Amino acid sequence: MARYQETIDILIDDVRYERVYFDHETELEIPYRNIGFHKRNALQEKPGKGRALHKKWADICAIKSGKVKVIIEEERKATETKVGSDINIIKNCHYNWVDGNIYPFDDECLLFILLNKNIHGIPERIYDNMGSLNKVIICEKGKFKDYYFQVIK
Repeated sequence: MARYQETIDILIDDVRYERVYFDHETELEIPYRNIGFHKRNALQEKPGKGRALHKKWADICAIKSGKVKVIIEEERKATETKVGSDINIIKNCHYNWVDGNIYPFDDECLLFILLNKNIHGIPERIYDNMGSLNKVIICEKGKFKDYYFQVIK
C-alpha cells in the first residue's frame, strides 16, 4: 500500500471533498479515485504565485467548496521540536497554492499531524483555535480515522 493511501481513502470515502491533493507519492493512479491528485501543496501566508510566498509544503490537503478544509502532515520519526515547528509555520498560513489555483483556508480548517513510527513517544492531543486553524490534532497515524470522525464538522 502506498504511504498515504489509507489516509487519502478516509478523506475520499467521506465524500465531502471535491479534491484531495497529495505530495510525495507516485504509486497511486492519477487521478486517484477521480478525486485525488498528485500535486504539491504550497501553504502561504499571502495569496499569489511564486516560490517566495511558500512557507511549507503540505503532504495532503482536502478541498471543499473552493477552500482548504483539511491539511495533513505526516511525520516519520517525529520530535516535539519538529511537530512544534510545523504547527508554528502552518498556523500563520491562510492559503494553499496548488495546480495553478489559490485556495483560502476554510474557517473550520483542521491540521492533522500524523505520527508515523512515534519512536519518541509524543503524546496525542488536540488544540483549538491556533492562528488560522480551527483545530490542530496530533495523533498516531493508525488512529487518524478515529480522530478525524471525532472532530470533523
